[in-house]
Amino acid sequence: MVRRPRRRLELPQRLKLPLRVITLNVNGIRSAAKKGLFRWLAAQRADVVCLQEIKCQEPDLDAALHSLKGHASCYGFAEKKGYSGVALYSRKQPDEIRRDVRPQIYILTVADKATHRLETGFTENQAPDWSPDGRTLAFVCSKGRGEENDVCVIPAAGGPVRNLTTAWALDPQNPSWSPDGKTIYISAETRASMCHRSAARSETTL
Repeated sequence: MVRRPRRRLELPQRLKLPLRVITLNVNGIRSAAKKGLFRWLAAQRADVVCLQEIKCQEPDLDAALHSLKGHASCYGFAEKKGYSGVALYSRKQPDEIRRDVRPQIYILTVADKATHRLETGFTENQAPDWSPDGRTLAFVCSKGRGEENDVCVIPAAGGPVRNLTTAWALDPQNPSWSPDGKTIYISAETRASMCHRSAARSETTL
């Protein structure tokens, strides 16, 4: 009997097998490695592995003990030793690695597609909202990760920044101007669900 050779079935790209991702809280990558973590991960044949709470610094890592064969690796270490930290292992080399993302505010002019960044003096800036007259931006400002948020205003063309909540104990979010441009409404964690802030007098009402 002569059998026909089997045809190899080629799946369309959209039907390829799904990406296999493993995420684990390891509570210390060095102790987990001693307990066989990386032997277990190698047997899982994952495309991407995400580890949380690695609790180490770069000098603590040993390429022979804390790497995954066939995977590119990158790490995010906590500023304080023995705390937090993450690791990512990817079978495909990442196109780009960003370890310190700091949101900023840019203005795009539709006519000529030109962009410029608003310089505020703060490390992180986000959630901008235009005043009704289009002259001022209210936004959430922060000195960096782990720092409290504030609400600031700045002229749309750039210039001095005013912090409206510098002495405020709450953590404001989502600024929104009133139609008359005299008040900025913000949400914050408090017994009241909404606060409003006078843009002219920097007064807060719950």
